[in-house]
Amino acid sequence: MHIYQKVIPYIEAVRQTHTRC
Repeated sequence: MHIYQKVIPYIEAVRQTHTRC
């Protein structure tokens, strides 16, 4: 049970939204 497991979905969502790099 790592906090990363709850952050992964968050980072993935942000990466999809920041796909204009």
